[in-house]
Amino acid sequence: MNETKKKPLKNRRGLLALVIGLVLIAALILLFLGLRASRWAARGKNLELLTLVNAEHPAPDDRQQEYELMDEGWMLDVRCAGELQLLLDDCRRAGFSPEIREALVTRALQSERFEARRSELLAEGLSEEAADAEAAKTVQRPGYSEHELGLAVDLIDPALPDGEQGASAMQAWLAENAWRRGFILRYPEGKREATGADYVPWHYRYVGQEAAQQIWELGLTLDEYIDLFYPEQTD
Repeated sequence: MNETKKKPLKNRRGLLALVIGLVLIAALILLFLGLRASRWAARGKNLELLTLVNAEHPAPDDRQQEYELMDEGWMLDVRCAGELQLLLDDCRRAGFSPEIREALVTRALQSERFEARRSELLAEGLSEEAADAEAAKTVQRPGYSEHELGLAVDLIDPALPDGEQGASAMQAWLAENAWRRGFILRYPEGKREATGADYVPWHYRYVGQEAAQQIWELGLTLDEYIDLFYPEQTD
């Protein structure tokens, strides 16, 4: 009789252990999926900061952006406006006087600029095709400017003309230190083959602190960095 009672009790205990085991397994699976989703969400945000815009890759039309108005009167993506302010403060503490020449540029404004330059060339007697090609050499076509992302900024020393910016101590300091705030010099000297652009000493692009540090330490351009680590970005 006692032996008969023990068997159902053992069965119930075994069933309870099985249920608890299944619950724990389910909890671990949910935890794993949650962590994986979190990592992919973070990776997605990082990839968005690495959006490649050049003559072959236009800025996406479906970007959901929030902008912040800086003290200097320029608008930037909220993810980098604060970091830019910190970079400007760092630069001033180093003894320089950086000035923002340009930050966010809307598609409409970029279109106006391109068409204005194109019209000038047409008035000089160039054909439609020639004027279009020539205008693109100095003014990026609408949709193909990094400034439309709200992640790019032009920083200059206001005391110097454009021709002397590249040799200035301020630009040298920025090129060596901007990565600390998540920015990179987008078009370095001697990298035209990689970027498709000549050296532009004042154009900085926000990519996030981790990517900026890697790009700076490896001596890469954004284009080379994406080709090496995120080739799916350009597929």
